[in-house]
Amino acid sequence: MDPILLVPIIVAAALGVAAVLWYRKRQAERVGTTLEQSAAGLGNIESSLQSYIRTGDYIPERVRRPLEAKVTEVEQRILPRIAKVVRRVRDASTRNQFEATLRHASQLQQVLKGHNQRYVQRMIAEHSKLLVGELKADEAQREAIDAATGG
Repeated sequence: MDPILLVPIIVAAALGVAAVLWYRKRQAERVGTTLEQSAAGLGNIESSLQSYIRTGDYIPERVRRPLEAKVTEVEQRILPRIAKVVRRVRDASTRNQFEATLRHASQLQQVLKGHNQRYVQRMIAEHSKLLVGELKADEAQREAIDAATGG
């Protein structure tokens, strides 16, 4: 093969490699931005929940549902979409940030799913004498009463 013909092939290959490297760098930058936005959003959700968690009060459904939807979006839509890029990134801090954001979303999901149930169980225990003795309420009725009076 003529060496003059190899020059365009080598140049094209070098340009292809440069394009791939540029694209991957751009992806990594977008992943970093997405992780920062997701972490900030989860932080806002946690702040919204702090007063309920601190006092142990019931989280009204009008508050809980939108927050749970946002956490679910991060946990099930945003983070899985960027996971492949994160695995390819050689930057350990990006991987750590991804894992921390995933853990935070999971923890918030558990809080949102379990907080009200723990509240109801606590109220049943606190008011069991009234619920069982005077009202003769069964378990389902006691939970309904506590949910209605707490939320």
